[in-house]
Amino acid sequence: KDLAKLRDGLIRNIENMSNAVEIFNHASRSNVTSGIDGCRVVTEFVESDSMDKDLLIVPLANFLNRVWYDRSSGKQDRSDADFCWDVQAIPAHEYEERWPKGSGTSVSTLQLRSDRRLDEVIVGEFLYKKPTDIEIVQMSDGKVFLAEKYEPVKDELEAQGITETGRRIRKGHIVYSRMFDGSDWLEEEVDTIFEWLPIVPIYGNFRIDEDNRPVYYGVVEKLMDPQRSVNYYGSRDLEEVALSPRAKYWLTQKQAVGHQDTLASMNTNQDPYQLYNHVAEHPYPQQQGGAQVNQGLQVGQANASNALKEASGLPPANMGANPMMQSGAAIELQQSKGDTGTI
Repeated sequence: KDLAKLRDGLIRNIENMSNAVEIFNHASRSNVTSGIDGCRVVTEFVESDSMDKDLLIVPLANFLNRVWYDRSSGKQDRSDADFCWDVQAIPAHEYEERWPKGSGTSVSTLQLRSDRRLDEVIVGEFLYKKPTDIEIVQMSDGKVFLAEKYEPVKDELEAQGITETGRRIRKGHIVYSRMFDGSDWLEEEVDTIFEWLPIVPIYGNFRIDEDNRPVYYGVVEKLMDPQRSVNYYGSRDLEEVALSPRAKYWLTQKQAVGHQDTLASMNTNQDPYQLYNHVAEHPYPQQQGGAQVNQGLQVGQANASNALKEASGLPPANMGANPMMQSGAAIELQQSKGDTGTI
């Protein structure tokens, strides 16, 4: 319990220093739209003049198009992945400062934005695990130490009556990093402090299909087709109304003589009556024409709107908008069903 409390406090401290709430909230919004986002754990110096480093969580912009994992991994958090790539565009002047002998050739990728500026270079980072043997030491009080951390405190523990009871070698990993561009490696490999890949994906709906490929999607994907239908019917309806001639009064020229001004301003004047000249054997002026409602478009748009609600898993009852349910408890029950379907 003490160790759990200690780790909980450390993790909360890392999240506070990293403003992780904003990172996770942004990842949640990305899950709604594209079904994927992610972040990275890095080590940075506590202060500019300090030699101590802290762990921090940082966001990875455009995660969907910049991070790739090996296809052998199947877990949702990719903790079983052996390697991954992180490809990003950096300013050309930064590239020249970090790798003055580099070719300046960008990594060829169609996933990054097509409007990339000429003063940027696309580079990549290859993160991969290397197996290693880790020696652990069992103590008489039940605690387990890494051998390298046990030796400095060996005498102190023996003075407390805590002695070594056994040792063994366990298999572990060390993550290495190496930068590259579109031509060659930019630097030698560098080991990190991590046992797992420090880039963590955050998926919405996730599964591995029969071809061992990850499949993920957000809420928006299922809404795209019904939304297109709503847009189509709405556009057609708007088009027909906009192009329809306005309703007008039809009358003969003799019926309008002397009343042209008031007839021309019928839509704007406040006169309680409108005069016209009666002409024998001709009917009185009548209004004809005007926009006609297309019943087929109206029905189609209503059906598409219902399909949109059904695809989202949030019909009116789930939104608390069913007038037949007067009970607050009944409305909350319907809303909870919608939450279950869309969580």
